[in-house]
Amino acid sequence: MSSIQRIDNEFKGLFERGVNEERDGQIRSRVNDNGFMQRYGWIYQATIIAEHERINLEQAFELPTIQALNDLSYIKAKNSFDAEQMKKIYGKHS
Repeated sequence: MSSIQRIDNEFKGLFERGVNEERDGQIRSRVNDNGFMQRYGWIYQATIIAEHERINLEQAFELPTIQALNDLSYIKAKNSFDAEQMKKIYGKHS
């Protein structure tokens, strides 16, 4: 059980629910309720990992768990960084 708790703590940011969005100067959380991630989330995440690793989906399913979680952490952080950069770029041009 302590291994699961350690992984849960180390990758806490991956398991946050919803999407934060800024509106009227306030950050709000928006939850996607269509059930896609609940039904197909693992396949979706494995597809993202496969693209990142430049491997096929079957190989992505065989990756060690920590490697897959590290990939997802990197991808999530990079997406946040890219979104922030886009806000800066478009903020200067609006």
